[in-house]
Parts: sequence; C-alpha cells; structure tokens
Amino acid sequence: MSVHDTKNITQFWNNHPNRVYLRDKVYPKLGAFLRNQSTQNVCEIGAEYYNKNIIDYYKTPNICLWVIDKFSDLSKEMNNHRYLLCPFEKLLVKYPGMMKKFNLINSVDVIFDVPLTFTEKREYLNTVHSLLMPNGIFYVTVPLKGHDYKGLTLEDRELLFSKFELSNRVPGIPSYTISPPHDNEKEFYVLQRSKK
Repeated sequence: MSVHDTKNITQFWNNHPNRVYLRDKVYPKLGAFLRNQSTQNVCEIGAEYYNKNIIDYYKTPNICLWVIDKFSDLSKEMNNHRYLLCPFEKLLVKYPGMMKKFNLINSVDVIFDVPLTFTEKREYLNTVHSLLMPNGIFYVTVPLKGHDYKGLTLEDRELLFSKFELSNRVPGIPSYTISPPHDNEKEFYVLQRSKK
C-alpha cells in the first residue's frame, strides 16, 4: 500500500486536529465565499501527498486550483489541480500572467512554519499581494507550538500587517482564530489586501 493512497491520506487528515478543522470547517466556507465571486481561482502554496484531494474539501465544483511548490513535483498525483514547480517568491518572474489572478491564496503551514529570513518573508508576502485580486482573501496559519515557535514575532506581525489586514468577508470564518489546545496549536488568519 502506498503512502499516497486514499486511505492513508484520509488517515492523515483525521489524525491531525488542525487538518480536521481545515477540512470540515474552513475549506467548505472558503468554497462558499468563492461561489459568490466572478472567478474561482485558488492558489495553494506547497504540495504534499496529503493535499491530493484538497479540491474536494472546498465543495465548489468550478474551482480552478493551482498548487505551487519549489521542491517536489507531485503533479501526476494531484487530483484535478494545475501544478507549478517554482519557488513561490519567483512565481511572477516565471509566470508574469499570474498577476492579480487569485481570489484566494492559502498558506497553510508554510511561511511562518519554515525558517525564512526577513528578506525571504518580505518577498513571499509581496508575491502574495501581487497575485491576489484586489478583493481576494489570503488565508494563513501560524504555529504556536513545536519547532520552538511562539506565534508571530513583532517583526513578522509588522511585516504581515504592512500588506494585509484582518478580513471578515468570509461568512462563518472569524478573521482570527486560535486552535483548540493540542500538540500542534496554530493561529489562523483570514486577511485581505490592506487599504493603507
């Protein structure tokens, strides 16, 4: 049995409380938000085998889902996704036609979960800002436990909120949520481009 088969993917999602929350609460609400948009272009940053069926979690039939990753080419394994093998912060150099293309960009366990320099984070957030439609949503998670993380540093917070602000435009999802206590606590942010 492959680690990539449906049973193992389902088991992975069921064994991680934050993923259950995303699958059962967040993605369906984001899908409902997308159904009210003129386009339904989604950018999922980072490709992992367990995201193979992520498009189904949105419960929205006309989603155009793009998965972007710089390390692994899982394009043959992703279910109904468009796939770009490219460092995220270099995406607009390689694909300039993506400017302001996305209604929704998801950064689940990426920007604040991996060690990046301040400059790399700034490039990453500048890219999100440039890819996001003016009325688009940026959904991001921030670890609170594990890997010596304690949430956003003051520097991270200033950087994030220099480009984005909390948004209440997705019905049913608060602009800021903290996960229930368990081994992998996270903060969840629903953001939009800043009006500053």
